[in-house]
Amino acid sequence: MTHAGTSAVRLLIVEDDVYIASGLDKLLKNEGHVIDIVDTLDSARAALLVADYELILLDRGLPDGDGIRLFRTEEYQKSKQPVLILTAMEDVPERVKGLDAGAADYLVKPFEPDELLARIRSALRLSGHQETNLVKISNLIYDPLSKQASVGDVPLVFPRRELLILDALIMNAGRVVLRRNLENYVYKLGEEISSNSLDVNISRLRQNLKKGEVNAEIHAVRGLGYLIKAGNK
Repeated sequence: MTHAGTSAVRLLIVEDDVYIASGLDKLLKNEGHVIDIVDTLDSARAALLVADYELILLDRGLPDGDGIRLFRTEEYQKSKQPVLILTAMEDVPERVKGLDAGAADYLVKPFEPDELLARIRSALRLSGHQETNLVKISNLIYDPLSKQASVGDVPLVFPRRELLILDALIMNAGRVVLRRNLENYVYKLGEEISSNSLDVNISRLRQNLKKGEVNAEIHAVRGLGYLIKAGNK
């Protein structure tokens, strides 16, 4: 379940240490985030071509070179997501090198989970990718910053995938969100997706919106995707 107040975003972890990558995956999923993990620079470049990320967590000591080489690639230059370097290279000259290369922040391993989460929140705020204005659709109120939906003063809590679907639809209220874009936003890179998985999650989201007495409806647009708009009440 995604907890109220969780800021759910899509993150790319570039880390070749399986133990560290697994720990980051668990920590960040518990925060409601969608996580993709790659272990080389080449695979990071490939990931940037097929998915949009709000933040990259980047190791430096990768099998195919120093992680900061990613900043100079064409794939990164086209998107320029904020990058938080996570590395064991702790000397001041190495920190300066990473920050000068383009990193938004630099955190030395080992680190405390709470500090990492705070630095992620800070990097996202500084990137300005999230709007702070509330979005209203009939009686549904949505805060893009906290990813919190409510009806009046009553908060609504959704499972992670339903929350991500709701976020994508609300931030494009009244417009069709293409099916493939929803799938890219909700599911991890390389994750096996059954043909009806998205439809099942949307059906459950509709049921939960109804239980919460939300006067907003999710409509399917044949051959394209879905949109959300105010109901007829």
